[in-house]
Amino acid sequence: GIKDGIKDGIISLMGEDIKKVDIIKAKHGQMMIFSDDRVQRIFYTSRLGTQKKTLANVSSVEFFFSQNRGFALMTKATKGGKTYSLETFTHDMITTNNIDAEIKKIKVADEAFVTYDTNKNVTFYKLDKFNFRKIKQVQKEDDCVISVSGSMFCIFDGETENIEFYDGGDLRSVYSHQACTNIIWSETGLNCASISRSTGLTQLYNCNGKLFWKKIYNRILNFQWRPFHRLSKEEKNKLSTYSIEKYKKGFESSSGAESNLDELISEWKSFLVGKRNLLTKNLVA
Repeated sequence: GIKDGIKDGIISLMGEDIKKVDIIKAKHGQMMIFSDDRVQRIFYTSRLGTQKKTLANVSSVEFFFSQNRGFALMTKATKGGKTYSLETFTHDMITTNNIDAEIKKIKVADEAFVTYDTNKNVTFYKLDKFNFRKIKQVQKEDDCVISVSGSMFCIFDGETENIEFYDGGDLRSVYSHQACTNIIWSETGLNCASISRSTGLTQLYNCNGKLFWKKIYNRILNFQWRPFHRLSKEEKNKLSTYSIEKYKKGFESSSGAESNLDELISEWKSFLVGKRNLLTKNLVA
């Protein structure tokens, strides 16, 4: 990560000073920097480590983040015209995909991303070992909405007003949703919501693309899932070694004074009978 932070407008990272910072963005414990100095460079840093890459002829850069990966959508100016590419960064990997046309919309996940370009193509990409592979392409009009979580891709087709769920490249389900304006996955990836600001229609689906709830609100401006704390690998390992036997001992009686439930109930009943007899005797007296 950043060792010395920012001092006098200079960022110290990976043992060197970045004097010219053109773009900087951070999310999910990750940060990306584009420096257009004498040499164009991208810096990526996370809790797990850092990466640096030298570039050339880059005219524009946009950064996006999934939970554990940074994405740099780049346009390069060459003699033959403009070229487009998407590079992804983790602490131990950099991938590069050349893109056929200018990207208008993009949604990203750790092991997949989906794009919509100026040729009206929606394209699905999935991580295949050390690079992202194009697995599906469909044509949609400009008012489409795209989303991705895990290997599940979701598209709203504004022309048909249908929500389409694809598992990898295979169409799994289709549902009607009039004037959908947004598709939001829960942070766990277990559920998905589609909403319409104009009609108020809100629909919920599971991670397999199956509709299980819908409601029409008089007015809806936005939708947000309840925040979810993701467990780190260390926290998951602690849970896997958790043993309830360790904590049961404190609630158990010692072997020398082991309690007997039937005996306790009998003693309690005898106590109540004795109290009742005593009360009756006092009233008679």
